[in-house]
Amino acid sequence: MKKLLSILFAVVIVCTICIIPASAASPKLNKTKVNLPIDYSITLKVSNADKVEWSTKDKSIAKIKSTTDNTAKIVGVNTGSTYIYAKAGGKTLKCKITVKKSFITAKNDEISISNGKTKSFTVSVTGSKKLAYNNSNPKVCTVTSAKWVDGKLKFTVKGKSSGTAQIKVYAKGYSKSTLETITVTVGNGSSLTVGGTASSEEKSSSTLTEAEKVVELVNAERAKKGLSALTMDSTLNEVAQLRAKEITSKFSHTRPDGTECFTAFDELGAKHGYAAENIAAGQSSAERVMNGWMNSQGHYDNIMSSNVTKIGVALVTTSGGYKYYWVQVFTD
Repeated sequence: MKKLLSILFAVVIVCTICIIPASAASPKLNKTKVNLPIDYSITLKVSNADKVEWSTKDKSIAKIKSTTDNTAKIVGVNTGSTYIYAKAGGKTLKCKITVKKSFITAKNDEISISNGKTKSFTVSVTGSKKLAYNNSNPKVCTVTSAKWVDGKLKFTVKGKSSGTAQIKVYAKGYSKSTLETITVTVGNGSSLTVGGTASSEEKSSSTLTEAEKVVELVNAERAKKGLSALTMDSTLNEVAQLRAKEITSKFSHTRPDGTECFTAFDELGAKHGYAAENIAAGQSSAERVMNGWMNSQGHYDNIMSSNVTKIGVALVTTSGGYKYYWVQVFTD
């Protein structure tokens, strides 16, 4: 099953989305081709299968680190290409794994700045120092890079006009496997960077009223496009509540235990073919969080998807960190 991830920062806002598209009735592998850096892992999953037999063609290139009934964590060992096989339901599925040395990560996947202000972000890279980058919208912001320091490269962006731009950084010769995208949102408000978390000792609470407002706003937007209203589902609300508590300590689609966010759906019995998750932090009201999501194309597409019929929403508040942590989850 294919997964899509993106993050949006707007005036005191952090948002991300995560999607699993609808799957066919027969067993299906979520990925058929993966570029994997050495020592990094990827999780392969077979949908519509209770039991899967996993194997690798060449474990000296990529090995199977661990498995569950229908998932396998694959780790890059040495450069080269190999195949991971998954046998399920009388079918043999395969994913081509290409292991490479170079890998890029950005501390902040998305940032928000005001018009005329500047902000920096750092990119770390292993295996290569031949980096290139491009700016999708120079009218929104400018980008300059600084010198290398301890294997990291510092970029500085300056807001020029309200809007959103994507800064794509990649290692030359490895552009497809090492691409890192930083979304820059320029507005008139204050700025926020990723990284704030709440202490595990801080108390949290859910505000159902605000969650219900989010659903109302979602359905109002869908109605404008002639789409059917989503039903607020109690099980999905539980999924959203669980995930909202989790993102107070780890703001990511990866859960604190290291598994993907979609394992929360399975854990609480939320059956689905198609599933999606939006997360956000820093917005003090339903109107503000929806404004951020609706002004990001990826989040907009997710909310307006014709694949979904049910929704769950939760808001958890804390005394520290971003204070407001939001989760939207969808299923078909």
